[in-house]
Amino acid sequence: MGAVRLFLALVVAAGHLQLLVLAPLHLGVPWPFKFGMNAGYAAMNFYMISGFLMSLVLSQKYPMSRGVQYRFIRVVSLGSFVCIGQLPG
Repeated sequence: MGAVRLFLALVVAAGHLQLLVLAPLHLGVPWPFKFGMNAGYAAMNFYMISGFLMSLVLSQKYPMSRGVQYRFIRVVSLGSFVCIGQLPG
């Protein structure tokens, strides 16, 4: 997983380099330098893998308790409310 996260981080760094440094200078980044992937998708995948790894470590290190269950319910219910509020229409 570390190699995948490193690859995704490099794609995001290349995207930032292009957007913040090279685009104002009207320079382009050749396609192989972007590693064939969109930086936005790479960032989302990086966060998904990181979240998976954090939840895996936390679930193995700490047993599920009542406080954790209630906290999970609060986060999911608030997140659902925010997501529904963002729907168009």
